[in-house]
Amino acid sequence: MQPSSVRSTPITSAPAPAPRSRFGIYKAVAALLWLAGAWTTYLLINRMVVDQAWYTSAIEAIIVQGFLTALESPVWRGRPGPVNVVAVVIDTLANAGGIFPFTERIGGTPPAQMFVQAFHLDPNISPVVAVVFALLIGYVLAAGPEAIWRWE
Repeated sequence: MQPSSVRSTPITSAPAPAPRSRFGIYKAVAALLWLAGAWTTYLLINRMVVDQAWYTSAIEAIIVQGFLTALESPVWRGRPGPVNVVAVVIDTLANAGGIFPFTERIGGTPPAQMFVQAFHLDPNISPVVAVVFALLIGYVLAAGPEAIWRWE
């Protein structure tokens, strides 16, 4: 009988996958979008309280945005309650209120001018259109950060 040429070797497990980045590009984008929401909240607060220092309005905006973000979280996780839904509405309206002065002037932007010229539209944007744009942007600023934070 000949000796066996088969050697036994211990079984090793597959190499562990590389750890996922805890703070990748999507989290950075979500953080920037959250800051944009805080900025629009700041713009609203700054217009409402005219005799207040800018940094006081900024601190208030960050605090308000933080509370709203915490209150909205159950909505984005699929377990909304009435208070959570109201927080989304308030955040959307606060963001829209801050961004509205900009959406009023959207007719003067190059993309809008493109549509005005192509379809022979009135270059003056109606207040209803400005409100709709402000609400859409306000909602994206309210919902976007948490949605994007979960990507990867």
